[in-house]
Amino acid sequence: MAWHSGGTLQNATLAQWQAASDHNRLATCSMLVIDALMQQGVAPNEMDIAEIKPWAIKLQACISEASGRGDAQDTRIAEIADGCLEEMDF
Repeated sequence: MAWHSGGTLQNATLAQWQAASDHNRLATCSMLVIDALMQQGVAPNEMDIAEIKPWAIKLQACISEASGRGDAQDTRIAEIADGCLEEMDF
C-alpha cells in the first residue's frame, strides 16, 4: 500500500491516534495536507504527492508531539492538525 493511502484518522481522537499504526498516521496526514492545499485553491491535479510527503511527515510529528504532551485525549485530530499546520506556516 502506498504511503499516502488508507488514512482513517481524520475524525479520530488523540487517544485513537496513539493506538494507530505509523502508516495510518502518515496516510491521514497526507490527506489533511491535501485538504489544506485544496482550501488554499490548489487543484488536486496540480499536486505532486512527492512534494506533499515532507509536509505530511512534519504534520505527523506535530500531532504526535501534541499527543505526548498530555493534551486532552478526546481532542479531535483535525483540530490538532489545524493548529499544527498554522505553526508550520503552511
